[in-house]
Amino acid sequence: DGARVQIHCTGAGVRIFSRALNEITSSLPEVVELAQRLGSRHAILDGEVIAIDAEGRPLAFQEVMRRFGRVRDIERLRLERPVRLFVFDLIGLDGELLIDVPYEERYAALCGVASSAGLAMATRILPATVAEGDQFYARAIADGYEGIVAKALASSYMPGARGRGWVKIKTART
Repeated sequence: DGARVQIHCTGAGVRIFSRALNEITSSLPEVVELAQRLGSRHAILDGEVIAIDAEGRPLAFQEVMRRFGRVRDIERLRLERPVRLFVFDLIGLDGELLIDVPYEERYAALCGVASSAGLAMATRILPATVAEGDQFYARAIADGYEGIVAKALASSYMPGARGRGWVKIKTART
């Protein structure tokens, strides 16, 4: 239950934006440090920032939002409320915009970029059966996550939205 971020890495540095495209770079110095591992690569990454507890388990959405937009006590909050970044999509790479490229191809490119920089990727499977998908979902819930996102492999990238090719699946709570 984290917050979506867009990370822009260029020769001029790293800038991080919220889903609403508000700049939040100074609020997440550890994400900046991770993105700097890309070196000279120019990339626009889509990901999720999740607040974690001392055991590394995800915390509620409100906890990660305590970090967004902060300009004071950032180092203290960084220690008190650490975050973890998971990248899951690649919007642009080395000057080429990838939003019209099918997700399957964007993901393949993301694997190379994330691997070379040591960035954590969101766990992904291509289930062969409904039972395999159900097991993946059950593990995500047991690990403390809110749910999963199912993506059509041929889907294009829809800026600012999940779009028809992405479906969020989570447990309903009343």
